[in-house]
Amino acid sequence: TLQVVDDVKSKWNDKEKQTVNLEWRGDFAGIKPILQYGLYDAEKSWHMDVGLMAEIENLGITVDYGMITDANKVAKTGEDKSESQEDKLSRFSLELNYMVANFKPFVYYSMFDEKQHTDLKTNTGAVQALGFDDNGSLISFGSSFHHFGDNYAPYLAVDMHSGKFKEGTDEKTKNNLMVRVGVTAQI
Repeated sequence: TLQVVDDVKSKWNDKEKQTVNLEWRGDFAGIKPILQYGLYDAEKSWHMDVGLMAEIENLGITVDYGMITDANKVAKTGEDKSESQEDKLSRFSLELNYMVANFKPFVYYSMFDEKQHTDLKTNTGAVQALGFDDNGSLISFGSSFHHFGDNYAPYLAVDMHSGKFKEGTDEKTKNNLMVRVGVTAQI
């Protein structure tokens, strides 16, 4: 799929113009790859995503890798010109689930790391408030209950978040444990 869309007015793009997004999806006997690529902000910034979903018997697998490069407009020292300095965000996620009777237990892993042009190397928020804005990872496991079908599924999950935070002058890895109880529903 090729999309021609209005570009965002942002750091480099100060007028109305078009940019492009490309996407390809496949389906090979239940194995569904996806590739996405797009440009924005006067073609100085871009995003890319590679993923795969599969359902084999009762086993479900989802894998996703993405990258965003955001070009910042930074004034050159002593000049009237600007230069591009990039922030790069990379992320990865993996989910495995398996349907057993009416239960669907799952394990989910996700991580991200942002390299800013002024790389902070640590998160600036509080770990208890999930203030992850530079790096972090999540491991989650639990199960959903599908006795009522896929349109209404109560679930229980345990999430473990981890990331690097600044404490005084030191960098420390901090963790947060969260228990979630809820319902996913389709109306």
